[in-house]
Amino acid sequence: MAPEAVQKAHRETAPALLSLGILRLYGLRLADRIVASFYGFTHTNAGQKRAYFYLGGFDPMFERLSLGTLLLDHGV
Repeated sequence: MAPEAVQKAHRETAPALLSLGILRLYGLRLADRIVASFYGFTHTNAGQKRAYFYLGGFDPMFERLSLGTLLLDHGV
C-alpha cells in the first residue's frame, strides 16, 4: 500500500482530473471481483490527443487471460 502522502495526493488530484474530463480510471470486473485496473489521463496539445498510463494492475490468478493488457488497450 502506498504511503499516506501518496494516497492523499491521489484523493486530491483524481477529482480535479475528472472535472477536467481527462481522468481515465477503469476497473475490469469478473463476477464480484475487480481483476484488472487502469489509471491514467489524456491530454490534448495542438489538436493531438494523447493517452497516458500511470498505474495499473491485474489479479495474478487470471494472468493467462492477459486482463491487464486488455484493460490497457481499452484505456489507451
